[in-house]
Amino acid sequence: MIINVENISPSRIAYIRQTGPYGLQNIQAMEHLKHWAKANDLINNNTVIWALPTTTHSSRLPKTVDMMFA
Repeated sequence: MIINVENISPSRIAYIRQTGPYGLQNIQAMEHLKHWAKANDLINNNTVIWALPTTTHSSRLPKTVDMMFA
C-alpha cells in the first residue's frame, strides 16, 4: 500500500454527512451538496469535490460517507 501525504492551501470547506448503507442515498446527498453549492455561487473551475467513505468493522454500526468541497 502506498500512502501519500500532501499539504493543501488553506480553504473554506463545506460538507455533508450521509450515514447508512452505501447506495442511492449517497448519490442523493452528493447531489444535494452540489445543488446547495451552485445556489450559493460556490462552485467554479477550481472547486474540488471529495467523497470520503468510512466503514466500521461491526456490521451493527452504520457506514458513513463525508462529502465535501473546497
